[in-house]
Amino acid sequence: MILKLIVILVSSLLFYLGGKIQHNYRRFAMPLVLTSVCIFITHNFWLLLTMCLPTMATLTLGYGDKSPLRHIFGDGWGRGIWGLLAGLTLSLGLFLTGHLHLYWFLPYLGLNFTLENALKKIPQDIGDPIIGMGFGCIILLIK
Repeated sequence: MILKLIVILVSSLLFYLGGKIQHNYRRFAMPLVLTSVCIFITHNFWLLLTMCLPTMATLTLGYGDKSPLRHIFGDGWGRGIWGLLAGLTLSLGLFLTGHLHLYWFLPYLGLNFTLENALKKIPQDIGDPIIGMGFGCIILLIK
């Protein structure tokens, strides 16, 4: 359990650093850390293809002015859809392989959709670590 809490804090830190210093912490390091720990827990190496790479691609879409999601859905919904897609790519492989129950899968998606949109107006120094924890909590939900 201590390892899982450390991973959630690392996910939070990487998401924060990705918004503050260099976006690659958020786009590439955070999914790699979360996928590595999920592989360690589940012994399922397919997660590299079903979790890590799709999440990296989703996070690269972004939600800013140049993002296609923002152009299609606007600022609020675009951010929410971005969070939903990131949550989906982090959890779908686990769900399809039976390592994540449906009763955790759907709330996890809802959490990540909500956090990204709800915390957009508060300072990044507060909101980004919370959003990063939201993504990282996938570690607590797998069996």
